[in-house]
Amino acid sequence: MQMAASPTQATTVERPLADTYVQSCQSRNFGTQQVLVNKRYTDGWCGTRSSYLQFSVPCDAQDATLLLSLITYSAGTFPKVAVFQVQGEWSENATIWSSRPS
Repeated sequence: MQMAASPTQATTVERPLADTYVQSCQSRNFGTQQVLVNKRYTDGWCGTRSSYLQFSVPCDAQDATLLLSLITYSAGTFPKVAVFQVQGEWSENATIWSSRPS
């Protein structure tokens, strides 16, 4: 994440404090994986995945920009990415589908 510079503050780059993804119909944790996976299945197939990233953002930050590198397996296809602030606690090494935050 890149913090926008203000007249008195330089731009800083922050890496996530924690990251993981969860998969529907799985009670497995993916916190040790090197990549995050997002997929949405609407045909009832069990395999929807959602990713979680945790950052420490200073309370006086005026602006923040999240930069992601996306990998796609369909040539020329770029998925839509939605970013939300989660409500609730989660842990990189313990979060699974049934305990994911809302």
